[in-house]
Amino acid sequence: MLNLVVVKIEGSGPRNSELFLVVDGTLKTASVIAVDPKSGRFMVTEVQDYTKAG
Repeated sequence: MLNLVVVKIEGSGPRNSELFLVVDGTLKTASVIAVDPKSGRFMVTEVQDYTKAG
């Protein structure tokens, strides 16, 4: 079973893209997805293991 949380982040990313924080509680990873609202294209940041955050 997936344990995902997706949160829209206030503000904008590159080229006025919308930003979303995606946290996977099962894999214990998090990343940010930037979505271009006009084209629907998206870019994913490096997936981080949040248990090892400093």
